[in-house]
Amino acid sequence: EIAAVLLYVMSVDPESAESDAFWCFSEMMVEIKEGFMQTMDHSGEGVYGMVDEISRMLRSYDPQLARHLHKAELSLFVFVLRWCTVLFAQDATLPDVLRLWDSFIADPNRYAFVV
Repeated sequence: EIAAVLLYVMSVDPESAESDAFWCFSEMMVEIKEGFMQTMDHSGEGVYGMVDEISRMLRSYDPQLARHLHKAELSLFVFVLRWCTVLFAQDATLPDVLRLWDSFIADPNRYAFVV
């Protein structure tokens, strides 16, 4: 999903779209690779670290929703794993994904909000 979005964006210049998309994909993976590495799963940078961080943020920004999810025994793991590994590409419309990615990439902390 990530490569498809990048190829779509880079297709404005069809001659170099594939190579530009590949380069961007490689650079993005360098920054978010911890979410894909099984050896990092239980570390602060791995999947469970991401879930813990998002859970803390949710309790801070929307305590009512955090309580509701806790009462319903809904694990954030299912959502966070998908959101953070494909950067919302499966769960949002293409224009929304492009806008989100623009914000992620422009932010000096890059994907800190997501990963």
